[in-house]
Amino acid sequence: MIGERIKSLRKEKNITQVELGKAVGVSTSMIGMYETKARKPSYEVLLKIANYFDVTTDYLIGKVNYKPDLTNEELKEIGVEYIALAKKFKDNNITPEDIEKILKIIDNIKK
Repeated sequence: MIGERIKSLRKEKNITQVELGKAVGVSTSMIGMYETKARKPSYEVLLKIANYFDVTTDYLIGKVNYKPDLTNEELKEIGVEYIALAKKFKDNNITPEDIEKILKIIDNIKK
C-alpha cells in the first residue's frame, strides 16, 4: 500500500523519483524500492514523505483512504483540538460513516 500511495502522490505532483528522493533525503533507488515494495521507508522517512505531500502517515500506510483538505501548516494550527476530537470519536466507537452523518446534521443546523 505504501509504495502505491507514494507512486500515486508523486505522479499527481508530477515529480520524479530523483526529486522526491532529494526532498526527503534518500536516494532515487530507495524511492524506487519503496514504490515496488522491495523496501519500506523508516518512520522518519515516512514522516518526511507525508509532510512533503501534505498527507497523513495513516493515508500513506493505507489506514485511511482520504487525504486531508488542509495543508500541514493548517493542520498544525488545529492539531491539538483535532487529536482530542479524534480520540473522543475513537473512544466512543464512532465510525467514519457516523462522522459523515454528524457533519450532515451540523450542515443542516447551520442552514
